[in-house]
Amino acid sequence: MATSTQPQSKTELYSQQLAFYTLRQFSLARSSLDQQHSAAMSRLPAAYSRVARADQLAATFGLNQRVKA
Repeated sequence: MATSTQPQSKTELYSQQLAFYTLRQFSLARSSLDQQHSAAMSRLPAAYSRVARADQLAATFGLNQRVKA
């Protein structure tokens, strides 16, 4: 089974772009928390490291590329 590098439909493209946008917004919100709120930052989901990694991949590959898990 071959893996496509381009989205198969407009819906898939929209979904992918929305995911990248959401990850970027979450990363920006997370990084804007200052040291005074370190206790609140520690309560963010442990999955944040995966979110940050996905955001880095999105920036590396651009919005029109698929990120392989």
